Amino acid sequence: MIKIMPLGDSITAGVEFINDKRTCENGGYRTYLWRKAQTDGLGIGFVGSQRDGPSDIARGHEGHPGWKTSQLIKNVERWLREYSPHISLLMTGTNDLISDQDADIAVQRLDDLMGRMFRIQPELYLAVASVPPLKWSISRGHMEPLVISYNSGISNLVETYAAKGKVVRFVDVYGAMEEDHLLGTHPSLPGYEKIAEIWYPVLKSLYYSALQNGSRRKK
Repeated sequence: MIKIMPLGDSITAGVEFINDKRTCENGGYRTYLWRKAQTDGLGIGFVGSQRDGPSDIARGHEGHPGWKTSQLIKNVERWLREYSPHISLLMTGTNDLISDQDADIAVQRLDDLMGRMFRIQPELYLAVASVPPLKWSISRGHMEPLVISYNSGISNLVETYAAKGKVVRFVDVYGAMEEDHLLGTHPSLPGYEKIAEIWYPVLKSLYYSALQNGSRRKK
């Protein structure tokens, strides 16, 4: 089995309306992603200390509503050592932008997180997603230039780590989202389904790569 750790904030948890973990029963994008993988016969498991979503999916993840990237940095070593995922699906930074309103700070924190993840687990396969738009949130539309700048920084970081020989992919969630995919800060259910559609080709590619190279890793 290839173990996958979804990692991030409330969007990874599956929050739909407010920053309240009780609204995560739908499982967010993880539900749609899991069902796609099962249809294709992929032998995967979602792992992590959190448990949310419907009963027909693997419910493990590390999506923490309201968390900044700095909070993920403080905990990621424990999670990686405990669950030893082959692949991690990372989407973080929205809360950093909302709180600090500085794209450069958010990019630096992401760099710190990615660097720590690769130091702890050098053979980790990592997919890093851009964050969704905020422009359809009435109270936060003015922040859209920060979102665009941050997402550009994500793409640059992925290129930098790939040039160092790391297996890392950029997933452009931002570019796929339309107005009816968002309910302010969080995706609608169609938005989560769209996110899964964007994640899936990258996940599938990394899955087969991890499967081929599994003999080099400790089980």
